[in-house]
Amino acid sequence: MAERKMVQPMSKFERFFIERLSRASLGSKIANTNSKLSLGGSSKDVRLQPLDGYDSEQFPRDIQSAGLEIIKIVKPYEPGSTSSQLDTYIVRDTDGTEYPVTLGKGKGFGVRDESMILDSISNQIQDILSTEGKEFATIKINKKKYKVNGIETTIGTPKSDFHLTLNGDPVVFISHKKGTTAKHFQQYGGTSLKSGELIYNHPEVKSFVKKIAKLFPNGIPAGASIYRPIKDSNLKMLSIYGPDYGKPFGYNNVTLLLQGNVKLNKVGNNTYEFEASHISYNGEAPEGEYDAVLYGRYNPSRGGNHGIKALRTSIMPLAKLSGNTQKI
Repeated sequence: MAERKMVQPMSKFERFFIERLSRASLGSKIANTNSKLSLGGSSKDVRLQPLDGYDSEQFPRDIQSAGLEIIKIVKPYEPGSTSSQLDTYIVRDTDGTEYPVTLGKGKGFGVRDESMILDSISNQIQDILSTEGKEFATIKINKKKYKVNGIETTIGTPKSDFHLTLNGDPVVFISHKKGTTAKHFQQYGGTSLKSGELIYNHPEVKSFVKKIAKLFPNGIPAGASIYRPIKDSNLKMLSIYGPDYGKPFGYNNVTLLLQGNVKLNKVGNNTYEFEASHISYNGEAPEGEYDAVLYGRYNPSRGGNHGIKALRTSIMPLAKLSGNTQKI
């Protein structure tokens, strides 16, 4: 992969919302174009929140209906973006003043998304039990077979999001990611102490952080992002499958990672396999656009990782890097 060069970040929106409209006024102006839009809260942009039933493809038209011109749409992590997960619409009013506008994901988005996947798998398992007339279904995962008859949400914030159960006992641990491509991932995991001592104290993480501190002694500047390929496959495994990788499967050493919608396909007598947009079995190293890299970026609200001002670090798929991310 070609080395990425640092470019100067876009200038900030000078006199942001002072000379023309307040953030609330501009947001209300857009929200008033559609009854299924509401004013959200953000210190960095004009944030709108969708209500139930809102079609996100309508958002550009709602912006234009408010008398605003869309100059461009900036993807997450690109210069000019105000969000790590949302597209930023750079809009201009009739006076020529530019503002960043974003459409949020709605109240409880992440919970709803996980709930939909959980319900889908649960319903499929119950349908299988009914169809097969058995007390359990056999799920084949990377050549190994597991007897299951239920699924539960994993409580807390371990690597596992769901776990398949047999009579209430956990037997298969699943990390689930939204979307259909590596670009839709938010990250594999962080590098702070919360991610586990083996990740936080890993020599490659320490070296990466040391280099960032040397490059940016006063803290990472606005708009900057950097990355470094990971050499140690074990560091990738710890981030993808959990800080207990190498131990028996459990809440922090998942059996597999699934992305997107999940389907159970019959492959034999009362035997089923998972189908998803992307599947990674425990022990498999990511390849191509899913390959894991160390990443750091400017994030004043959630930054400060490893003692560096405004630095947010993570391990994420290669595909998430923008063309302006600097390799160090």
